[in-house]
Amino acid sequence: MNEKLMQRSRDPNARAAEGGLAPPGASNGAAAARMANVAMTAQVQFAYTCAVAARDSAARAADYIEKAWPETPLRSVVVAACRAQLRKSDDTARRILRHARERCGLAFARIGA
Repeated sequence: MNEKLMQRSRDPNARAAEGGLAPPGASNGAAAARMANVAMTAQVQFAYTCAVAARDSAARAADYIEKAWPETPLRSVVVAACRAQLRKSDDTARRILRHARERCGLAFARIGA
């Protein structure tokens, strides 16, 4: 009896098989996958937040310039550049979410909805 206990304490795989548990290290793959998902989620959220911030900043700049600057050709050029940046940032935010959905599943389906 004592010899059997000693052998079980030395062999974690035998101990796991007797108890119906997974051997040590079996969950490492699941833990690594979870960590990768967390890292990808953080990257997507950061990229999306940056794109939204750029879009909002361009929209505010265009609105302020339209209100504060006198009507001149320079104002028209600067406002047009801000509006172009707004469209580009909005497109970037949509592409970030589309690529995240395509490559990472549905985890990002509700961001920005």
